[in-house]
Amino acid sequence: MLPSVVSKIPYVDTGVVLTRNIPLPAGLVVGNTLALILETDATPSLPADWFLKDTHVLSGFPHHLPTESIYTHLIDGSEGATVTVTTSGPDPAGTAIAAECYQIAGATGQFAFGSPNSANNPPSVTLPWGASDVLALAIAGGIGVTNPPQNILAYPTGYTGGFIAAIPIGGGSYVASATAQLTGVTSVDPPAFTLLRTVNAKWAQTMVIKG
Repeated sequence: MLPSVVSKIPYVDTGVVLTRNIPLPAGLVVGNTLALILETDATPSLPADWFLKDTHVLSGFPHHLPTESIYTHLIDGSEGATVTVTTSGPDPAGTAIAAECYQIAGATGQFAFGSPNSANNPPSVTLPWGASDVLALAIAGGIGVTNPPQNILAYPTGYTGGFIAAIPIGGGSYVASATAQLTGVTSVDPPAFTLLRTVNAKWAQTMVIKG
């Protein structure tokens, strides 16, 4: 069975707070999977039933910890409308967050990632489980964008449903993503994003969800 996107929702916040309640997509279905993609300016922490699958901290920022994090959660019916995210780091109260949350149907609980890079080109991924049907997410994020906020001139070719969560202030965080359903593949290598603006710090990642 090919995994598919059921619903998704973006989120941004610049409030001077340690704890945020990030909204979940509408119409949660028990047995589906949530994938939460975060770009934070400090180290995030989520409830115990949200599992950190990938993280990447950009270096060279003494007062901040620009961090990419991807969490997954199996929907069991106990969810509310939000998930609580707390942050800690050099300046946790001043951190900004950009996030995207996907609800995925047909996932088997197996995920694969590339080696996150500091470019606009999501990395290639060789699937550890062999040939299979998958949902691939091409993801890009970063901080340090001047006003107006970051935008995407072009999403990776062959990937659809592209959308972005971008903070509308100078230096704001952003996350952008698009997806592709692929059948019988042994590896995934999304093309690059085309960004509207140059950023101080950026990253790209590929998430593969097995069906």
